[in-house]
Amino acid sequence: MDATQKNKRDNLKEFSWDEIKKHNNQNDCWLVIDQLVFDVTQWVQKHPGGNVLTILAGEDATAMYYSNHFTPSKKILNNFLIGSVKKSKPLFDSYEDNFFETLKHRVLKYFNDNKIDYRQTRKAHQHILLTALLFFSCWLCMYFLPPWGILAAIPMGLATSSLIGYFGHELIHGNIFSRLSRRRGYWVLNNIMWGLFIPFMPERYFQYEHIRHHNYPMHPEHDYDVFALKDFVRLSHRIPKKYHHNFQHMYAPFTYGIYIFIQLLGGYTTTFFDNREILKDKGNLRDIIFSSLVAFTFHILLPVYLTNLWWVLLAAGIYFFTWQSAIYVSSGLPHMTGVSAHKKENKSNSWAYHVCATTKNLKAGNLFFNWVTGGLNCHLNHHLLPSVPQEHLHSITPIIKATCKEFGYPYHNYTSFRTYYSGHYQFLKSLGHLDQGTIQSSEQFSADSNAV
Repeated sequence: MDATQKNKRDNLKEFSWDEIKKHNNQNDCWLVIDQLVFDVTQWVQKHPGGNVLTILAGEDATAMYYSNHFTPSKKILNNFLIGSVKKSKPLFDSYEDNFFETLKHRVLKYFNDNKIDYRQTRKAHQHILLTALLFFSCWLCMYFLPPWGILAAIPMGLATSSLIGYFGHELIHGNIFSRLSRRRGYWVLNNIMWGLFIPFMPERYFQYEHIRHHNYPMHPEHDYDVFALKDFVRLSHRIPKKYHHNFQHMYAPFTYGIYIFIQLLGGYTTTFFDNREILKDKGNLRDIIFSSLVAFTFHILLPVYLTNLWWVLLAAGIYFFTWQSAIYVSSGLPHMTGVSAHKKENKSNSWAYHVCATTKNLKAGNLFFNWVTGGLNCHLNHHLLPSVPQEHLHSITPIIKATCKEFGYPYHNYTSFRTYYSGHYQFLKSLGHLDQGTIQSSEQFSADSNAV
């Protein structure tokens, strides 16, 4: 840091979080990184990663900054520095510890040595095309070949689960269609695909909740997976315990099958999205209305015209329950296995350690699980390095596993689905019976010792 930059930082204006949160849209975008405030509004259109930059407008983006850049440099960022956060403590003391720096250096070296452009992906487009063909074939069977055609609702649901990973999830992280997205009229194609493949899940809301989930997995105020279900399932010891939580290990799987409806009724109407007023962003309301009309027409209106209301309620019910259950098992449960909490292991309060301790892989490398989860079964790898497309995540597993072992960080890849779900069952049961306050807020959940 030169003398000019040092002098600038020493004389920074302090902003309260109340002030920072007001600058929460793409036309007025402030970000907090390492407790410093940056007004990146002018950089939004130039950012190589696209509009991901604006998702955390008015919020702390430190974790996403370090995890999305192999060699983070504040040279460009410092041009937008306007102040620091007043009297505030970050969620984690360390966002780029020695483990994380070493891991990123080794992974980047692997890509360079093997001449792999890790931001390029071809397999994702192939997966989207082939899975879309399966999706439409199943839809035709459901409504043109009754009664046995209704069985196609299950593979159609699994196809949507796969497309959420390979299409929606990769799109969120800017790993596919990056060039296409800059073309005029792309929004029409994007909303058609979103309405068909991921019905009634607005893209920008999904994008925001997912990025917040990356920032602090399993925190009841920062992770939407925990927040949206808090009145039904207790997924954190910080959530007040209710009587019905004693039985959550028995009824929780049924809530996963209606997760999207819980989101719509009990999630989007709550305070979670208040700080980030998503509808302030130009085009978001248009996109939400357009994709919802596509979803309603293709999944409700047209099927009713072709068959009848009762058949559609049955067929669509099986389809929605299938894909919601499948995607929650693949993207939610990797953070929800293991036995209650234990002693303070994360002494340095490191973000990377927290991610390793609360995130697991599921049958990473298994062709079926790779497909049905849309690559999300390689979950720990993705949380550590979200800018890497899913097709490259399996190849860097040995590096992540070895680095975790070297630094004493948890690494878990479930090779048995039975053990995986058993770990989730014990997780739910222990939290359901655990009194609030038994565990201090700084303690972390341990991982299941049965994981391999």
